[in-house]
Amino acid sequence: MHGLYKVFNSFLNRTVTVFLDGAPTVTAMVVDVDKCSATLLATSGSTIFIPFTEVTAVLEYPTVFPPAPTPA
Repeated sequence: MHGLYKVFNSFLNRTVTVFLDGAPTVTAMVVDVDKCSATLLATSGSTIFIPFTEVTAVLEYPTVFPPAPTPA
């Protein structure tokens, strides 16, 4: 869980997309990080509490993917 703490801390005050175990994906701004959870703020004004045990992946939003390789 220490790894997720560092990841969420690096995204503090930035918008992220969080993939959760058995729940819908969440896109919101990281506003607080605790030892075992993160608090996000949605554009609607809703506060979202996410325990690290439910997180499967975190990406900065918008994610920019590298271009596909050009065929030779």
